[in-house]
Amino acid sequence: MYGRTFPQSRQIAAYSTTPNATLKYSGTTIDMNYPFPPVLEEIRRRLEQELGVKFNHVMLNRYDDGNIYIGWVTVRSQIWRRA
Repeated sequence: MYGRTFPQSRQIAAYSTTPNATLKYSGTTIDMNYPFPPVLEEIRRRLEQELGVKFNHVMLNRYDDGNIYIGWVTVRSQIWRRA
């Protein structure tokens, strides 16, 4: 936050459609897994078919309990308006 580094309070899993891809997230470089696990590949395929767009990666966050979470972001409000 504001150029400072903080320990992550969650576990992160990232997958890409491209082998050996990396992602910079919260000041940390993440090696992305390849390929998508079958369940995520099916979700990706269905979303692409339904929405008419292509997705090249997915990032999943796992929080230990309901006490740690991220707040709503502007992008979400834009998505809700499209519905």
